[in-house]
Amino acid sequence: MSTTKPNFTPDAGGFIHHDEARRLRDNYCNKKRQKEPNNPDFIQAYFFGKEKLQQLLDCQEDIIGLRIYFGDDHDHPEKELKKMVIYAVNNEGHNVHFKDSTAAKQMNLQVGAEAPIQFAALDQGLPCPTNCPDTGTV
Repeated sequence: MSTTKPNFTPDAGGFIHHDEARRLRDNYCNKKRQKEPNNPDFIQAYFFGKEKLQQLLDCQEDIIGLRIYFGDDHDHPEKELKKMVIYAVNNEGHNVHFKDSTAAKQMNLQVGAEAPIQFAALDQGLPCPTNCPDTGTV
């Protein structure tokens, strides 16, 4: 295990070629199909809109990126089990809890007139399959 402190910067990550991206996705899908041959429609991805992602990125001045976690909602079998949970991350690498009074009003939550409600992260993306291009994922 490394003892050096990670360097959290807004340019973390790197772009990969389309062929490499497809290879990685195909490897994942093939592995899942072998594990769950009777479930051909397992969730491959989630779509999150630009506005919600931008809200997370803009929620504080020191936000430098996003952290995406895999989630599992097995406590609620009536819902899709697989989840993606997205946090805003500050320049120290900490997850930031998003505060938003507009979202609270949209959810009909009882808060003070201007009091923002604290949300931890972004969820409820649109799953693929179901919400995929007609030609499948590209």
